[in-house]
Amino acid sequence: NNADTPLGPTLVVKPGETIAILMRNEVPADTPPIENQLESTELDLEAWLPELNASNPNARNYGIQSGGFTFQGPTPTSVDQVSIPNPENIPHKYNHLNLHLHGLVVQPHLFFPQGTMEADADWISAGPGECYCYQFYIPREHPTGTYWYHTHRHGSSAMWTWASTAGLIDVQGTFGEEVKQQGVTR
Repeated sequence: NNADTPLGPTLVVKPGETIAILMRNEVPADTPPIENQLESTELDLEAWLPELNASNPNARNYGIQSGGFTFQGPTPTSVDQVSIPNPENIPHKYNHLNLHLHGLVVQPHLFFPQGTMEADADWISAGPGECYCYQFYIPREHPTGTYWYHTHRHGSSAMWTWASTAGLIDVQGTFGEEVKQQGVTR
């Protein structure tokens, strides 16, 4: 972690190189689940209904709408008034993580095994005490630039990002030479 920023380490790579990232989840394997943590995207709305009071700032889950809930009308009084458009984004599996790269032209890397394009493939997900090794080849013609990485395990991504599992990727290419080839000298 960089001392002056919440970001994780900056990765530096050049086109034509391969980045190997060993993602190690150092949450102890015997860590008990967080109270009321969902272990899947299955949600018992009847059990959660009392916690969805959008008008009571003292309710334990006040503001949960930002987690994916939407209400039709004021505070819901029955489960018929609650819809969940993206249940995979409801906070769950806090102890699991994976990795996503933004902007880089690399092979698919969210689903197992890395590189698969199967729509029904499982997410790559390292649980407590587990690790996963990613390898990304940066094509020789890849543009120079600053890109970024972060965890992408739906349901826990924000928590891991707040814990500095996001950072920059600096692709150091031949930008200066490319500009000169276009006739720009100053």
